[in-house]
Amino acid sequence: MNLKINSSENLKKRFDDSGRSYTKYATAKGLQETALKRVLEGVTSGIRSRKEGQTRKVIRHLKEDGIWIGRLPWEQQTKVKEVA
Repeated sequence: MNLKINSSENLKKRFDDSGRSYTKYATAKGLQETALKRVLEGVTSGIRSRKEGQTRKVIRHLKEDGIWIGRLPWEQQTKVKEVA
């Protein structure tokens, strides 16, 4: 099942274009390579994961490195009520 999170083709392409290796990136950041691949393929998003889970760690690192663009999937938009 492919969820197409953050347009996974673009995400995977940005990661590949950065010249990084899955194994070396995961090792350097202390991540699980399987979790990294699942995020890049769009299989998992971290929405229903624990806050300290591997999927969320992977997405946070990708965000810090400029590969993940946009909001984190588990961030919810808060609606502000206008007072007239």
